[in-house]
Amino acid sequence: MLSADARKSVARAYEAGVPVKIIAYDHGIGRSSVSDVAKREGVELRRPLGQPKPRMVDEDAVLRLYREGLDTVSIAARLMTSQALAANGLARARDRERGQ
Repeated sequence: MLSADARKSVARAYEAGVPVKIIAYDHGIGRSSVSDVAKREGVELRRPLGQPKPRMVDEDAVLRLYREGLDTVSIAARLMTSQALAANGLARARDRERGQ
């Protein structure tokens, strides 16, 4: 069990971007405990290594380009994203306009 000071130290190190492996070693705890402690201390958790960044597309830009006459393939190329993300962004933007 970590003391309150040790929990704060783990949280500060995690928030500062210190690798989890190093924090765990320095505090004598497991790697999964590092994120557990950080989370309990109110720190926003980082994305695990190897997990892709969430892919987002600017739905307003997709809708604007679509209204300018571009298809989703061209929109994807212009926004440097996939056609699927462009198509999904267009669908969400249109749903939002309709109030759904």
